[in-house]
Amino acid sequence: MVKAHLIAVGSELFLPGHEDSNSVFLRHRLFELGIPVTGVSVVGDDETALVRVLEAVPRGANVIILTGGLGPTEDDVTKKAVARCLHKSLRYDDKVQAQLEQFFASRKRKMPENNLRQALIPVGSRVLDNAVGTAPGILLEERGCLYFLLPGPPREMEPMFEAQVVPVLRQKYGARRIVQRHFRLTGIPESAADQIAAPIYRRYADVTTTILSKPGDIQLILTAADDAGGGAASLERLSGELARVLQEYIYSPDGEPLEAVVGRLLAERRMRLVAAESCTGGLLAKRITDVPGSSAYFLGSVVCYDNALKQELAGVPAEILDRHGAVSSPTASALAAGIRRRTVADLSVAITGIAGPGGATPDKPVGLVYIGLSYADKLAVKKFQFYGDRERIRFQATQMAMELLRRVLLARPVGD
Repeated sequence: MVKAHLIAVGSELFLPGHEDSNSVFLRHRLFELGIPVTGVSVVGDDETALVRVLEAVPRGANVIILTGGLGPTEDDVTKKAVARCLHKSLRYDDKVQAQLEQFFASRKRKMPENNLRQALIPVGSRVLDNAVGTAPGILLEERGCLYFLLPGPPREMEPMFEAQVVPVLRQKYGARRIVQRHFRLTGIPESAADQIAAPIYRRYADVTTTILSKPGDIQLILTAADDAGGGAASLERLSGELARVLQEYIYSPDGEPLEAVVGRLLAERRMRLVAAESCTGGLLAKRITDVPGSSAYFLGSVVCYDNALKQELAGVPAEILDRHGAVSSPTASALAAGIRRRTVADLSVAITGIAGPGGATPDKPVGLVYIGLSYADKLAVKKFQFYGDRERIRFQATQMAMELLRRVLLARPVGD
């Protein structure tokens, strides 16, 4: 499997406000070309440090792309470091020198002496023309590995990559494709999901498994090369095994967010949803309406933060609020039932809880959330204890509200 490693060179990349946008661009383009990036390094303008980084690149890398450090100043050390690492000498290239002189002459400027450094290239390398600036790129092949040295400014690097790097990669490695499967899960901690999945995905060396996690949402991404090595077939087998053991928690097999999944299920069933929100303050409605076309199935949400509005807008009896409080199972149940009665919705969801940081009591801590559901002739309430800051608690509350809706729409049990 062909793999790439990226090295961004430049001390400015360690300063606030200077992001390594080159590596972001290259990761996307290489993925489209069927070449996964397995490592990204950032190093300052230090020749010795760059040599160490080059020496530390894993041996499995077939393509190494360096961006930056090709300018005319003392701190532009990329060519010297690569030449030193590969035991090459540097020589002046007459053609590059002529191009540099022509570049400055066309602008009626005298070429500074130090720009001649840009005409120095490692012996045995190929020059990649720069159609925008003065720093030529360089291609070296050593021990089966392609080294591309590209200028740092994106306006120079990107055209050079498209015009001169892409054809080399296609000629060398042919037409390639990367295949992926993107599972999304909820209702299980990352560690528990990995404990189930790891014994399975470890058996598939030709498939890369990546787990991304935030509270309430886990992404399990499988990546393989669709080539003669059989990576695509391995990915399909692994996907099937993981789908079986994690089916209780998987809400999407193709990376869809939960709000899109719930929206599609509602639309397919021609059902309409209404919500009543307290601690989430409209976040559930915001997420649902982020999906284009949601007006076909979502009537809206009432944000009844104050108890008086819970009574007035959702019909929650005062005695329930007085006896049990706003954050309670009876209130969540009454909110869901009341808001559904007052609309033409086929089902409703209600959220009430304590998002923090204040408002907690010994028996009602920060993160306590009740979610009520009204559907068909049924009422259900689930109690949750979430953790994290206010933003995380609110997100988890909306995530679990939609997961309960998904289960209802699929006629699955929502729990006690």
